[in-house]
Amino acid sequence: MSSFEELRKEQYLAFDSPKWPFRELLRKMLDCDNLELLHEQLPNEGKDFPMLTFENDQSTIFHKRFYSSPLFDEFLDLYHRFVRTVIAPMFADRRIVFQNRPTFRVCLPNNVAVGFKHRDCDFHHPHSEINFWMPFTQVHDSNGLYVESQPDLGDFHPIKLEYGQMFRFYGNQCWHYNEINRTGITRVSIDFRVIPGSMWDDSSILTGETVKSKMRFVIG
Repeated sequence: MSSFEELRKEQYLAFDSPKWPFRELLRKMLDCDNLELLHEQLPNEGKDFPMLTFENDQSTIFHKRFYSSPLFDEFLDLYHRFVRTVIAPMFADRRIVFQNRPTFRVCLPNNVAVGFKHRDCDFHHPHSEINFWMPFTQVHDSNGLYVESQPDLGDFHPIKLEYGQMFRFYGNQCWHYNEINRTGITRVSIDFRVIPGSMWDDSSILTGETVKSKMRFVIG
């Protein structure tokens, strides 16, 4: 168990991927055996796909397929159990509050997953949030996440992960962004936010939602 100050420090974490088969379920949801080649389902392998922006980075055909999948409830149940079983014990609090639905990301070749450099606090997220980033494909170089290690330090570095790893960081105050993906493979990932129960304030988010995605939290 870690204090909030310790949780704010970036850390690479591992999980038991056979026990938590997110990738296998995602393959079925997206009808794609190799998620790194997901872009090949697009016309011209996505080379003509428009650059994603703040306004449209959650509305691609793959996002629609994910959120409308008949298997979405199964994925959501797996995610909820994962947070309660794997993530919650990292926190010193007896209870946590976590994002009800994880945010789904796709970073196509020659594109980005998130529109621009940002901090989550800029979108009405509570300052007590801790971010978790979990890819389901290989992450390296320009298809990864770039983040500073401490707020306003500016020491941006790419996060490199294999499936079965995740990354914890203080995205509420630390700037983070994507470079244009020049790796030739698609990156598929989810991210979610967790708040120590003792720091949760129902009024800390306007009407209980964030500005962009109307994100809601549940007590776990």
